Amino acid sequence: MIGGLGSKPAVQLPHYKYIELSNGNWRTNEHSMYNLSSRKWSNPSIIGQCIPPASHFIIEKINNTRAILFGGVETYDDAKETTTNNIYILEISISTVFWQCIKKPEAIYMYQWPVSRFNHAGAIIITGSDCPMLVISGGLDKNDDTLNDCWILNITQHSWIK
Repeated sequence: MIGGLGSKPAVQLPHYKYIELSNGNWRTNEHSMYNLSSRKWSNPSIIGQCIPPASHFIIEKINNTRAILFGGVETYDDAKETTTNNIYILEISISTVFWQCIKKPEAIYMYQWPVSRFNHAGAIIITGSDCPMLVISGGLDKNDDTLNDCWILNITQHSWIK
């Protein structure tokens, strides 16, 4: 489990952020892992460019040790909510999550990139060439307008196709 939106946490763990929003809800970037063998929860160590407190994103499994997170709503220290179109690649082990953030290139006129969104759908497709693709569809934009588009991300090349 990563992040989320909810009531005030009973315990705020070090190394994670917890931000109270103007409506009284809290957003966090806390990580929790459940070990199926031991049936115990733990909080892994975080390395790299961890997502800020966030919710309403998608996270999809690429393989047994990697996942991809896209979009959602992020909150920074000023408690301002921002809809995002950032991509995060996660490398996951038993006790550690390594984060890599991939942002929209500055020279966007050379690249296609989906608009920021939340409450969207996503899935991973493995092609015959074993190149994983993330498919995203729909959601809401920063103005809460419904999106009805579909995008495919080549995860290896970080390139989008609409």
